[in-house]
Amino acid sequence: LLFGMTYYWQVRALKTSALADSSSWSTIQSFTVTNSPISLSTPLNGDTNANPFIPFYWTSQDGITYYDYQVDMTPSFNSSTLISGSQSGSSILPLSDFLFGTTYYWRVRGRHFTDTLAWSTIRNFTVTNNPITLSTPSNGATNVNPNVTLDWSSLDGITFYDYQVDVSPSFNSPQLISGNRSSSYSYLGMSNL
Repeated sequence: LLFGMTYYWQVRALKTSALADSSSWSTIQSFTVTNSPISLSTPLNGDTNANPFIPFYWTSQDGITYYDYQVDMTPSFNSSTLISGSQSGSSILPLSDFLFGTTYYWRVRGRHFTDTLAWSTIRNFTVTNNPITLSTPSNGATNVNPNVTLDWSSLDGITFYDYQVDVSPSFNSPQLISGNRSSSYSYLGMSNL
């Protein structure tokens, strides 16, 4: 049925056996199909601390066959970085590889085989650019075991953590230890320090 359209309906009973007959038509009633745009849930509008891996959520509606989505760095959704597509039935969309410290805009609309809803309100979010938080050992700790495990806060949507350990705060001494760690781990075991 068409979005926003008012429909009228009535019903009558019909008997087809001997002495076929039908009842009178029922009273006529009407209904109007929703024309409300899809309601967006997550990420929250104006979020300034979103992860680079973001599951997008919106309110599903019965009778919607496809959801069209658009995510872009401009609210006019016309840049070369536009991410757009359609998905069947699901009101959850996991996307990744968003740039740190960048603001994005997003919207969703529903459709079925006959009609399409208007786009939802445009929302925006900014991917975090906050540094990783170091957990243990605590800053300035003394008498730390030479086989220490370094722990830090994890962040969804990344591939690796780069790390550096040195005896100089400039990280330029000959004793510099550096590398990267798979995003599956937010800790690093050190030995023989």
